[in-house]
Amino acid sequence: MQNEIRKWAEEVIKIYEPIASKKENNISYYTQSDLTKITQSPEILILGINPGSEGAYNKIDAETFMRGNTYFSERDKWHLWRQLKKILAFGNLSYLIEDETRFVFTNVYHFGTLKAKQLSLELKNNKDIVNLTLNLIKDVLKPKRVLCLGKQDCFDKLHIKCQDLIAGELTYGELNTTDKEPKKIPIYGIPHTSSFYTNEESEMIGKVLSALFTGKIEPDKEKIAECFKDEIKVFEERKEQIKPDNISKFMIAEAFRKFSQLKAHEGMKDWYYLTNNIVVRVTDVHEGLVNFRHSNFEGKNNYGKSPQNYLHTQEIIEELKRFGYGDKDYQTSLGTKLFSQYKKSNPQEILLAIFQELNELKPVLEDIFKK
Repeated sequence: MQNEIRKWAEEVIKIYEPIASKKENNISYYTQSDLTKITQSPEILILGINPGSEGAYNKIDAETFMRGNTYFSERDKWHLWRQLKKILAFGNLSYLIEDETRFVFTNVYHFGTLKAKQLSLELKNNKDIVNLTLNLIKDVLKPKRVLCLGKQDCFDKLHIKCQDLIAGELTYGELNTTDKEPKKIPIYGIPHTSSFYTNEESEMIGKVLSALFTGKIEPDKEKIAECFKDEIKVFEERKEQIKPDNISKFMIAEAFRKFSQLKAHEGMKDWYYLTNNIVVRVTDVHEGLVNFRHSNFEGKNNYGKSPQNYLHTQEIIEELKRFGYGDKDYQTSLGTKLFSQYKKSNPQEILLAIFQELNELKPVLEDIFKK
């Protein structure tokens, strides 16, 4: 196999060298793991888009290229590698990337840029470059399986037909070796491990990959949805929690609690004294909102059941309406306003608008109780 890898590396040098050395390109190129350690088809080939670096062109030979990234021995410091190990650990698959004689880490393109999107169209659309990677997989290494970091990107660049096994999270395709009796190489794609993963996402993907790798389940979308419905449900619930809008709501509510300098109410959690008689809450519940109550409010004696227990209720409601506060039933709140009603572009602006409004409301509400 080393002879085949060396022949392949020599072809890489022939094609990459004139491109990388062009004055307008002046770009480094290299692979990742040490290919000189591979003597048989690896258990797994990890495939990224391209190396994340900005090195200038440096002439190399096939032997140097085969030895890979100088810093690959420090891969446990890389976020993408730590996240990959975490995912595989959930499926008891860590062993797949522990022995460098049994796995390969390489890229679709070997040109180094800080971000894959910085690769020029000239390089991305070069069929010779793409064919080199396809040849490495199906002609030379013939790995037992391929795991793409970047999900759809690898399939698109290598023109491999694919299907989603878990929407947005796990993709599947196949390549055939070029043997007289071709063997199927399964290709799996997951979101790039340099991106943010929740624990729930890591666990879900790790367990599904384990079932697929060990043959306990076929690459079938419906079967996976049924067998891993609990893991998928937990992941989706967590994903919903951290949607941008929900994060914004949480940021506003947390920042209010930290920076408002209002005194917390002794008996009602998350309510703060705006005046001696009126408390305010800025919360991320529902769509994110600001609302008001009397400081002596009790749920069992709410505004609908015992309006006589609360002074100046109607006057307060009318004043709050002037500031854009309303309430559909006025049972548990004197007035409510959604964060979205502030019509500001970011959480900081919404919070500042809330502070400004409370400053204006405070003397208005205090005057009502002086009457």
